[in-house]
Amino acid sequence: MASGENGHLWGGSGGEERTDRPTEQLRETTMGLLLIDEQGAEVRRERERFVVSSGAIELATVRISDVDAIVLCGRIETTAGALDLAMSRKIPVSFLTSDGRYRGTLLPLCEPGARLRRTQYACLECPDLRLRLASAIVLAQIANQCALVRRLDLRRSSDALQQILRDLRTASSEVSSRTSIASLRGVEGAASLLVFKAIVAVIDPKLGFTHRAIRSGRDPFNTVLDVLGGLLAATAIGALAAARLDPYEGVMHGNSRGAPALALDLEDVYRPLLVSATALTLFSKRMLTRDDFALLPDGSCRLTPAGLATVCRAFGRATRRTVRRKGQKQPSSYLRHIALDARSLAAWFRSPDQPYEPLTVK
Repeated sequence: MASGENGHLWGGSGGEERTDRPTEQLRETTMGLLLIDEQGAEVRRERERFVVSSGAIELATVRISDVDAIVLCGRIETTAGALDLAMSRKIPVSFLTSDGRYRGTLLPLCEPGARLRRTQYACLECPDLRLRLASAIVLAQIANQCALVRRLDLRRSSDALQQILRDLRTASSEVSSRTSIASLRGVEGAASLLVFKAIVAVIDPKLGFTHRAIRSGRDPFNTVLDVLGGLLAATAIGALAAARLDPYEGVMHGNSRGAPALALDLEDVYRPLLVSATALTLFSKRMLTRDDFALLPDGSCRLTPAGLATVCRAFGRATRRTVRRKGQKQPSSYLRHIALDARSLAAWFRSPDQPYEPLTVK
């Protein structure tokens, strides 16, 4: 659902919206994400609905039953009544800055999942179980990285991209031989560097993207990667909270700085598909222009409100695309797959003898 020139709202099916264009219905019932980036907007409660308005203009109303997670991106006001409604219905509310930096998540009380979380912590304390789960996550991540590079090679075939594919397959074959999380992180890091090398090979040199830079010295491409990564992290947190897991106790990532470690683990599987691929689409199709970025004193840049809205819309479209996982008869949206993988993680923690198989695409 889209509303406003500089904003975007989307959620589960059944939301009501007042705009100057036809309502866009989402066929998503497993997990509804309400993403709001209209700068200066206010979210309030009206009975069992969230109402989003900008000044005197009502942008959208969404039934509480259609929302599983809320993401507020930038300067968004939220009333106490809206937050109370979210917490009473176990809906996490995530906060991102206007340039996509993840600030945190307001999580409801989660006593119903206490037993599951105790099981989660116990599994993660066992080195063998943690390594087994980490290996499954890294294998899925590299498989999806290979899928991304194969798509890039179809667009612009080159010996360099073919070599990167071979190197990624080699990295994947090394996962089973790793005996510690630290050594597994080395494989994962090397694979990620290969993906960025592939992106550099195909992206417009005028963008100034030469390597992955986080938070400082950011060029336009890195800026967009940060925003998309923040949106994906918030989405993963919502899915994990809905599955009654602790998003902050993870496998590959540490949480010494309060990072949502398990959400970042889940995000890594989808990062090639929903972050890197979406960023490439935004620039290759010229959906973003110079006017969508503002130069900062340190030489880096940030997205303007209009640019942020464009990125959020692209993220919404990407998560609603459908793909079929192994053994699945009908394709499902990426949004639903994230929710399913969170539930699969919960099932794995309850019974770690079964394999954990996150989504991988061809």
